[in-house]
Amino acid sequence: MSEANRLAQEMELFGIDSAYEIAVEVDEYVLNNEGESFREIVEATEEGRKSIRKQDYIRAVMHSVVDTQGGKQKVEAIIDNNMVDALNRMTPENRATLSRFNDEVAERIYYGTRDVPVKGTEAYCFWSNGSESWFCRELWNQAKQEGVARLDANELVIEADHEFLNNHRFLMKKLPLFEFSYEAGQTAGVDKRKQIKDWAFKQLESKAIQERRIPEEWL
Repeated sequence: MSEANRLAQEMELFGIDSAYEIAVEVDEYVLNNEGESFREIVEATEEGRKSIRKQDYIRAVMHSVVDTQGGKQKVEAIIDNNMVDALNRMTPENRATLSRFNDEVAERIYYGTRDVPVKGTEAYCFWSNGSESWFCRELWNQAKQEGVARLDANELVIEADHEFLNNHRFLMKKLPLFEFSYEAGQTAGVDKRKQIKDWAFKQLESKAIQERRIPEEWL
């Protein structure tokens, strides 16, 4: 995967609308607003297709920014700062939801199917190796009717709003089975950014309600 596509994919973990806003920030701050005419096209697009055009804009900005000196590092800093800002705005209830999600992810260490009792109000989520991300939607009708969901090793259900989950995928831990896979071995990690992400995961478990910032020594 190219650096541009990797950065675009990482931004889209915030949901397309928030990712678009982050891309606008990158465009204005790093690229001196060179994508302004593209944004005018996006804003003029009919609602049914606007998400696709936003995704095109995000990827165009990322392809431009990786060609600028220090551009990749600036984008990563903007992404990390948006993650911290989102976490600081989050309610204790929403932090608890994501903490429960990550607890469930941590248990996905064995291959094979399993039957999980459901009430019918849960969100259904599955892990994609290609996108290196979770995706969530409503539980399917048969599971709702029968009260049982048959899940594979890369799937889970959780009592939560699926749209909220999809817009906070940047705070979801990776599937353990993926982290030990061949695909994961092809991706190089960045230690400082991993520290920031690990810090964010710890904040989800915190009971204290206070403003949180990235430790200065990490910046």
